[in-house]
Amino acid sequence: ECYTHMSTCYVNSDKKGYIEEKIYDVTFDVEQHINHLKTLSVEDIEKQTPEILGNFPNTYTFTKSMGERLLKKHRGSLPMLIIRPSIVGSSYKEPYPGWVDNISAAGAIVFFCGLGIIRDGIGNINVVGDLIPVDYVVNATLVGTAYQANKDSLIVHNSGTSGSANPILWGVFVKSIERYFTSYPYEQQVNPPHGRFHPNKRQYEFWYFLRSKIPEKFFEALSKITFSKNMQKNVSKLKKVNQKGKMVSYLLAHFTCNEWIFDQPILKQFQESLSFEDQEQFYTDPSDIVWKHYVYLYC
Repeated sequence: ECYTHMSTCYVNSDKKGYIEEKIYDVTFDVEQHINHLKTLSVEDIEKQTPEILGNFPNTYTFTKSMGERLLKKHRGSLPMLIIRPSIVGSSYKEPYPGWVDNISAAGAIVFFCGLGIIRDGIGNINVVGDLIPVDYVVNATLVGTAYQANKDSLIVHNSGTSGSANPILWGVFVKSIERYFTSYPYEQQVNPPHGRFHPNKRQYEFWYFLRSKIPEKFFEALSKITFSKNMQKNVSKLKKVNQKGKMVSYLLAHFTCNEWIFDQPILKQFQESLSFEDQEQFYTDPSDIVWKHYVYLYC
């Protein structure tokens, strides 16, 4: 038997740099902290959210981090594996190349850049964007569970690509999206897919105002002068498009501006536990990913 818990690499997004496959110690009792939060009203929690989160970018990463520590505390002798995927993207091979069932995280960048909704984003093109195809995560989960079965211990696996010999930079990712949708544009494309990453929010706000808000204000003024209901309707759509693009940019900023290298030494042990035939079937090594090809599949 083995209890396998699906977490995220970004349980350590309150840190930066090199991240090991372990649960880092904290200076407070997690259970007491959670019990204290339960005594607060919803209004108080909302007011205190920045203080509660500390250096965590959102409630998802914060609660996942607390969850890992509770599992460690109460594991007893139960064999346990914690899988930490990084930013999960579409499949590389299975069930078929490019399979995806939602638009979130990196998928939101692909979709909104392809539509031309995100023309400017917050991020550093020179930092590693830790993408991992979903089928690699599934295989690592299956192989890792079999590997850890019946062992009286807890192990952690960072399922990502930044710690491999084959990472991808955010700049390469965005440029590949632009090339794909320039050649194969969406029918519903709002603007040409020429996205830019800006390294800080001040630069982003400047370019967002220049390339998105000024055209919006111009067409809004023109619609009022001409009394065109059709133009007013289009201006309303443009406002929603701009708001959506800005919201996505800010939601992802912590992950596109900062860099983590998630070490994964246990992956080699997973692979060595398999026969050659099983290694072919349950592929887990991201060093064989051809990134340009993968991004095109994702698009």
